[in-house]
Amino acid sequence: MRYELADHEWAAIKAMLPNKPRGVPRANDRRVLNGIFWVLRSYPATVLQCAANCSAPRSDSARIV
Repeated sequence: MRYELADHEWAAIKAMLPNKPRGVPRANDRRVLNGIFWVLRSYPATVLQCAANCSAPRSDSARIV
């Protein structure tokens, strides 16, 4: 996928994540990080897309910020 971490990127990050299970089972760390990076990389496009599709971009930007 376009925004997914490559295997060598994931190998570098995986070593830094906590490894001890606590309480609720953890979600798939790679999937969660891919989602976070997708939001960070696509944020400007998402804001512009929302502004183009909405009738009141001023109110949308107030909600986003």
